[in-house]
Amino acid sequence: MSLTPYGPGKFNLLVDTIPHAYTMEGAHDDETGDCETTGWFGLVKGKLDPTGIDGSDKLSADDRAFLARMIGAIVCEDSQGFVSVDYYDREEDMREEWERIVNGVSRKLAEDANT
Repeated sequence: MSLTPYGPGKFNLLVDTIPHAYTMEGAHDDETGDCETTGWFGLVKGKLDPTGIDGSDKLSADDRAFLARMIGAIVCEDSQGFVSVDYYDREEDMREEWERIVNGVSRKLAEDANT
């Protein structure tokens, strides 16, 4: 299976535009951090259906098959607007990573408040 590269720009892969679109539409389940200090993280639970999302017509069959197998994603956006996405096919793995991220953001914000 080969996923379509996004090309130069804010995403690594074309499929990354789908969970990012969910977050831009407010359809994420949770969020933490902010772009300027910790990176912004958005948790998207459930199927990543590209239907109706701008640009989804450019997804390949492999891209669509990949998204169909995933049960969620964690989207990160940094202060320069670059977006990275981690995909999950197991709820437990996604939950554990989300907890790690939330704890890390909390620690960073607490450290910054004390300096």
